[in-house]
Amino acid sequence: MEKPFCYRTQDHTLIHGTIHSDQGEPILFLHYMGGNEAIWNGVIPSFTNAYRVVTLNLRGHGKSEDPGKGYDFATLAEDIVLALDHLKIDAAHLVGSSFGCSVATAFAARFPERTLSLVNSEGAMQNDAGPGGKYTESKEEFMEGLAKGAEVNTYPSKEAFIATLKREWLPWNSIKENSLKGIDLALQSDGTYVRKPSIASWLQIKGHQFDIRLEDWYEEISCPVLFLPAAEEGGLDGKLSFIKEKIQPVLSSSKIEVIPGTTHAMMFDHDQELSAAILTFHKECVGLSMI
Repeated sequence: MEKPFCYRTQDHTLIHGTIHSDQGEPILFLHYMGGNEAIWNGVIPSFTNAYRVVTLNLRGHGKSEDPGKGYDFATLAEDIVLALDHLKIDAAHLVGSSFGCSVATAFAARFPERTLSLVNSEGAMQNDAGPGGKYTESKEEFMEGLAKGAEVNTYPSKEAFIATLKREWLPWNSIKENSLKGIDLALQSDGTYVRKPSIASWLQIKGHQFDIRLEDWYEEISCPVLFLPAAEEGGLDGKLSFIKEKIQPVLSSSKIEVIPGTTHAMMFDHDQELSAAILTFHKECVGLSMI
C-alpha cells in the first residue's frame, strides 16, 4: 500500500507524504537533510503489519515545495502538527535521521501530548555550540565557512543527476536504487536542474541548528527516547558524552544503542538492524507488543 497525500502549511507551502499502512499505532519517519521520504524504503516493511506507517517530505525536500523560508524549528514542528491533523492522527511515534531528528525533537518538545515515542538516528544528540558541543568557532565564523564552501552543482536532467549519484554514492544497492523515486530536483531558468533544498534554504537550516540547545528541548519531552549514534561516524565519543551528561538526566525514559558497523545514513546498509532496534525499543520502553 502506498497512498500519497499532500497539505498546505500555515505559510501555504505544499507538503507531500505517503501512507504505507493503515492499521496499528501511527509511526512517522522523517528523513535527513537533502533526503526524501523514500530513503526509508528498506525499513518500512518491518513496520507495516503492526503500525500505521507514514513518511513525509519535509519542506524543501523531495516533492515538497521549497519556499525559501520557514526553516526555523518552531515552523518545522508546526508542519508536522499539520500533517497529523490532516491525517486525523492524535499522536504518533517519531523516527528521525539527522536533520529529521532535530525536527522530530522540536516537535516532541513543543507537542509532548502528541508524541508517543522518539527515535533519533544520528541527530539531535549533541549541540553544535557551547559546553560539550561539536564546534568551537562562533556562529558567524561557522556560517561564513559554510557559505564559502557551498557549491551549486547543476545538471542537464534528472537522469544526469542520478547517474552522478550512482558513480559517487558507493556501494550502490537496491535500497539506494528504490530511494531514487523520491527525488525531485529544482528546475532553473536556464533549463538546468539543482538539488533541493536550495543553498539559501540549507544555510537557514544550518543557522537555526547552530542555535539549538538540546537540553532545553529534552526537558519538555515526556515520552521514551532511543538514541542511535552511528558506530563508524566521527565524533562518537562526544555524542555519547553529551547524551549521558546533558540529555539523559532530564529524560524520564531513554536508551542508547550503537549498532556495530553503522554510518550516518544507516537505513541504507543496516536497515534490518535499525528496524530491529526500533521494534525492541518499542517493546521494552514503550510497552508495545509487535506482531
